[in-house]
Amino acid sequence: MPVDIIFFICCVILIGDVLVPEILGHGKSKDYPLWFWAGQQVLQGKDLYPSDPHSYFEFIYPPLPAVLLAIPAWFCKVALYTCLALLNVVAWWVAGQLSHAMTGSGRVPGQWLYFFSGLVTIEFVFDMFDLGQPNLVLLALMMYGFWSIQHQRPWMAGSMFALATAIKVFPIAVFPYLVWRRQWTVLASMTVFLVVFLFVV
Repeated sequence: MPVDIIFFICCVILIGDVLVPEILGHGKSKDYPLWFWAGQQVLQGKDLYPSDPHSYFEFIYPPLPAVLLAIPAWFCKVALYTCLALLNVVAWWVAGQLSHAMTGSGRVPGQWLYFFSGLVTIEFVFDMFDLGQPNLVLLALMMYGFWSIQHQRPWMAGSMFALATAIKVFPIAVFPYLVWRRQWTVLASMTVFLVVFLFVV
């Protein structure tokens, strides 16, 4: 069976894991209701974070994800969950393509290599779909950033690193690496776009 057909079947199953409980069951659990809540908070002009620092923080992410989530959350939970699942599909495909592009020395990998790399990471991919975590999207953004550095596109690279950091803070760990490699233009780009994503948007 061709690898692209296997990939398509896996994507259908993983999207089903997200949507079937919401449509036919008692509702999707894990982080999915939190994303809908955050989007609704933005739509209704309410606070994402409590004013009392001793209160429980429902949303522990930067504000940009909530702003982005508000667009599909305007429709309904199913629309939001569908967008998140499809985004994970695209991120999974992009991450696979970029990993081969950056390590394949310009050669087209064989079908078995695609299959094996997907097989050994399927548990991680399933968790991202099931839990509703954005780590697969962050991986694709970071890999595109490194690919952009390879192809002398420092401003694009910096914007990708900044976007990943503005979604979930831990990609900021790339900052000391860029200092060590003296990627000053990438650092400048990342700083500028971080200001845009975290404060302007």
